[in-house]
Amino acid sequence: MNKLALIRNLFLLVLTVLPCSASAIEFYLVEGGNVNIRKGPGQQWRVLSKVDDGQLVLETRRQGYWSEVFYLDRRKTKIQGWIYNTYLVPQVLSGEPSSKDELQVDVSAKQTVCVDKAGVSIGSTCYLDVNFHLVVPQAEVEEVQISCWADFVIPGHKDVTPVQASHTDVFHVLGGAVEGQMRLTAGLNLIVAPKDYSATYYNCSAVKIE
Repeated sequence: MNKLALIRNLFLLVLTVLPCSASAIEFYLVEGGNVNIRKGPGQQWRVLSKVDDGQLVLETRRQGYWSEVFYLDRRKTKIQGWIYNTYLVPQVLSGEPSSKDELQVDVSAKQTVCVDKAGVSIGSTCYLDVNFHLVVPQAEVEEVQISCWADFVIPGHKDVTPVQASHTDVFHVLGGAVEGQMRLTAGLNLIVAPKDYSATYYNCSAVKIE
């Protein structure tokens, strides 16, 4: 399993066990061996566990030099506690090449937009416009297939299952690059205000079409 798949699976798991605001979640790697995970944000709190170098964690809160993190250890046990955050290295969520045909994609997005459904349905339709940009080094490549996805959640509601949206399309290469925007849409069975719903994880991948 590559890093992107691991991050996405760990993120979906954390939504089911943590009541935190999902919009505050960030991904980090631990840099340093045998680092203490404590019950609270300070040296006075007891040690719950120790974390190995290179462990992927989710930061759910930050208080000064301390961060509350969640992760799965080698035995797949769920660990939640506080770590001195100088040991944390941020992880970028842009696309990561996993094969010779996959390309590096830079992605960005603004806030989620929600509107009431038209007609007889009761609920909201929410969408996220994901912007993507990638450089295609091979001159002979004329088209690339881009797939984008997002996980929509209500921050702070641990019992709400994330709604996943995805879309795939083919784009022409112009001047050795491809850039554009893809709209990811999620239909909900409840009415929500735009500020109450967000896409806490989104990303895109691209593959050459030769």
